Amino acid sequence: MGISNTIRTIFLELVRYLHILLLVYTAVSKIIDFENFKTQISQSIVISPFTNWIVWFIPFIELIIAIALVTKKWKNLALYAAFLLMIIFSTYIYIILNFIPDIPCSCGGVLEKMSWNEHLIFNIAFVVLGLVAILLQKCNLKSISIVSVLTFIGIASVFMLYKIAAYQLQKENPFIRIFHAKWVNFESEIDLNVNSYYFAGFDKNNIYLANYTAPTHILQIDTTLSSKKESIIKLEDTKIPIKKVAIQVNPPFFYWMDGTVPLIMTGNSNEWKVTSTHHNISFFTQIETLTNHNFLIRTNNAKNGENIIGTFNLNTPLVFHSNSNLLEKQKNSDGIFETEGSLFHDPISEKTGYVYRYKNGYVVTDYHLKEIVRGKTIDTFYQPNIKIKRNEKGQKLENLPTIVNNKVAAYNNLLFINSPLRGQFDHLKSWQNNATVDVYNLASNQYLFSFYIPLYNGQKLHSFTVNHSNLYVLVGTKLMKYTFSNAFKTMGATTH
Repeated sequence: MGISNTIRTIFLELVRYLHILLLVYTAVSKIIDFENFKTQISQSIVISPFTNWIVWFIPFIELIIAIALVTKKWKNLALYAAFLLMIIFSTYIYIILNFIPDIPCSCGGVLEKMSWNEHLIFNIAFVVLGLVAILLQKCNLKSISIVSVLTFIGIASVFMLYKIAAYQLQKENPFIRIFHAKWVNFESEIDLNVNSYYFAGFDKNNIYLANYTAPTHILQIDTTLSSKKESIIKLEDTKIPIKKVAIQVNPPFFYWMDGTVPLIMTGNSNEWKVTSTHHNISFFTQIETLTNHNFLIRTNNAKNGENIIGTFNLNTPLVFHSNSNLLEKQKNSDGIFETEGSLFHDPISEKTGYVYRYKNGYVVTDYHLKEIVRGKTIDTFYQPNIKIKRNEKGQKLENLPTIVNNKVAAYNNLLFINSPLRGQFDHLKSWQNNATVDVYNLASNQYLFSFYIPLYNGQKLHSFTVNHSNLYVLVGTKLMKYTFSNAFKTMGATTH
């Protein structure tokens, strides 16, 4: 009997000191590398909305439990607390493994080197050690009941936090981004030598780039970025007083357009020769090709100059369809600066829409401009900070408004928005050295995640587009290709 008591005492002391070592080590590691710990916590959808208090609470409670385990008065009670904490940590890892991919470990020290599966096994081992130690102290109905209740509380509390956090991130996001770096991977690049190219279109095997400074120039690059071919568009009339040319390629057609004239020239993308010119169309400030000869445009109301969105077909250009209720503005607003933004077109889900530039909103429509849904981007700019100066000559901006949403692309029910704003927990250097892209699901109207596009040597992000499972980016003089992981590819398709 004496040997049994000795073994029991040695085991209990061993379990206590193992817990003390673990808790002190992880708490100190978190405190030493606090900023990294805070960033990692903010990236977990399970607890990110609670980052500001969790980053202090976890190391604090770890140290308190460790100290209590040393004291004679509190060591037995502290063992229950350590058991509860390990249940909570294990449940957290279970949720990560089953519901949330690509989240960094936030445990501190060498434990960060473990995989999630290894970490779960490690934590369960401590749960078992704690359970055995508790029952060795006093194995009766009371201790078994306490352990059962603590297990339920630990599991339920984490799942409750997960549900609350998921709701807040989707419905009440306090500008917290979730980054999934492994979902977007660099593949290749090609140097274009100049920085004046923009995306004009795609076909199955090629990317078409047009040039702001050379309005008849087309650069055709295969989708592997391994070969390129230059072409010149042959115009019917070279004396047209053009101001702002936009070229869009939707094989087998191309469109050479200027909304200030206005006109649209069309031709075959195999020959790059204009075969028809259309003058009887509306003026426009933005245009997107929906299907062959069908266009989505942003123009201005002839009566008050406000921005409006409409559609037309080249075969019946005088028939202009618009929806004056799509662009929302405040009472007594100008309807121009406040509703500044970008058109987008998703050819896969056949949706179109508009993203506001100076406030956190977007609207999604079908090809007939029937409103499908309105959404909010995750920043907190509910109203634009615009001041307008009016006089007898008209109106102009008094200040430069904060840009909320910049570049935009859409594909397969996913909306990609480049935002220049820094999120609540965005790492400062990462935010400064990269362009941030936030991804939204157009079907569920939810924010999904964010990723960075590297800006080498301080170069500027000119534009980006998405086609199939690839992201193409124009940064400085380079065209870069990124590929999406399999986990990412299904995010839009599964929610039609």
